[in-house]
Amino acid sequence: MIYRVMTNPYEETRSELSSLVTDACKQAIKDGVLPDAELAVPFCEEPADAANGDLSCTFALVMARIMRLSPRKIADEIVSRFSLENSVFKSVSSAGAGFINVRFG
Repeated sequence: MIYRVMTNPYEETRSELSSLVTDACKQAIKDGVLPDAELAVPFCEEPADAANGDLSCTFALVMARIMRLSPRKIADEIVSRFSLENSVFKSVSSAGAGFINVRFG
């Protein structure tokens, strides 16, 4: 008998966004624009206002205390190094105090 594994597409998408944010932050650290620090696990959720995107990440807000930089600067540096290639997302932007927002492609 063959069993099919059920997956949760929403959780997989949140996990993909979390990985992309982490990778972009590591690249910003490597490029010397963000200080080296232990990275928090990015938390991603649906924003309260759909105008802000399909998923939103508060990672830069958490990392601001650790890196001692403004969350908006952290978000901007992450977004500028974000790779959408081979992902389910079509766009990424930073907004407000330092949110990272994405839209599905």
